Amino acid sequence: MDFIEKVLRSILFDLYQYTGASLLMAFLFMFAYVMISRIGIKRTVRFWIKKFRCNTKFRKVFVMAFVVFMVLYRTILSRDISGNPVRDLAPSWGFYDKDGELYIDNFENAVLFIPLVGMLMQPIDEYITKRGYVCSNRFVFFIIISFCTGFLCSLMIETTQLFMKIGLFQLNDLAYNTLGGVIGGAIYYIIQKSRKRLLR
Repeated sequence: MDFIEKVLRSILFDLYQYTGASLLMAFLFMFAYVMISRIGIKRTVRFWIKKFRCNTKFRKVFVMAFVVFMVLYRTILSRDISGNPVRDLAPSWGFYDKDGELYIDNFENAVLFIPLVGMLMQPIDEYITKRGYVCSNRFVFFIIISFCTGFLCSLMIETTQLFMKIGLFQLNDLAYNTLGGVIGGAIYYIIQKSRKRLLR
């Protein structure tokens, strides 16, 4: 009886923990399957390589997808189930924990959001430009937008962890993710401004 109970518990645990990631991968696989079934695997591979080589937008979307999946895998898809996701709301605000040991999670959280928000700023910038919105101080405007973007993305991830009981809901994660987002927005602004100066 104990053996059956352990097996059932293990199966249910795996189903709960890996169902989300498996569904996501199956969904993406079906997109590839539909295209391959229509034109064949060789033509699909050639089409993909041609698009990647010749289409700048395709490359940007690919890199964006890579960054998004890296963030999702690091924050949600590969996390273990937590019995109490709010048991440690702020383990450390600095780079050392309560025991004096090096604590690099805060640094990782900031770095993780720099490319994510930096890349999200481009479609946001394009949308704002199309709407004809003009701001007297674009740098401050981008900092505010990147702050809001980083905060909302981080809040969504932390809330998902909370309700799905995976990982821990931590306030310092929220703060450092947002900080990384602001840095990403600032980097995007500097790159765009440099490009405009070079094109003059």
